[in-house]
Amino acid sequence: MSYTIPSVEPTEIMQADVVKWYADLADYRPASWTLTYAFVPDIASGTAVTIDAADNSDGRHLMTVSAVQSAALEVGRWRMVKYVTDASSNRYTLGTYFIDVKTNPASPATDARTHVKKMLDLIRAVLEGRADSSVLSESDDSRSLQYKDDAELIRLERHYTRLYNEELQRARLAAGLGRSDKVQFRA
Repeated sequence: MSYTIPSVEPTEIMQADVVKWYADLADYRPASWTLTYAFVPDIASGTAVTIDAADNSDGRHLMTVSAVQSAALEVGRWRMVKYVTDASSNRYTLGTYFIDVKTNPASPATDARTHVKKMLDLIRAVLEGRADSSVLSESDDSRSLQYKDDAELIRLERHYTRLYNEELQRARLAAGLGRSDKVQFRA
């Protein structure tokens, strides 16, 4: 099975993956122009990363984000600014896109659970009496789980269970598996 390089910018990438795409810019051919993508964190702190595309030798730019480069991007939302420059230092911004950097679930130190699943697991641990002090200090709002009464914890458990089931449904639909809450009858 071979990998087909797309001709559009990705909307998400996984840390430590190699990511490639083509850019066919009729007005800015690679023989005269350098295409650059600046990855700018969508948070106040953080450092922008710039990566130049290569000349694909067919009039298109080939953008490659190496495994090392994608692993260095922090998990979260980034702005991806696309611009070209020429030998005379002329620069033209061609667009700004948003890209989500996802955690590599294959990394041994990674907790790939979503926030909703983490909170659900924490709440259930408190309800089942198996929570240690680190769990009890977690919070879903301004108060730690340690100081919530059972009624509040049960309400939160129901709320996060509903949110988690919605996440599972979205994942099933994205994978083309359909909804799991349909009841089907045979005649």
